[in-house]
Amino acid sequence: MKDAYAASLQARGKDVAYIDGVFDNINTGTFFISMIAILVCAILGGWFGQRMMKKHFIKAGIA
Repeated sequence: MKDAYAASLQARGKDVAYIDGVFDNINTGTFFISMIAILVCAILGGWFGQRMMKKHFIKAGIA
């Protein structure tokens, strides 16, 4: 998949230094850290949404 993306960047006229710079910051550690951050934020967002439903909409009889 990385090779296909690099090929599409080359087809759009990007130079090799730019393509190398895109992939320099991506490694296994940053991938897993970002996945954990997404999971934590999704859980917090769901919890916050449920609290908003209880506090505002259910009491008002909307939901």
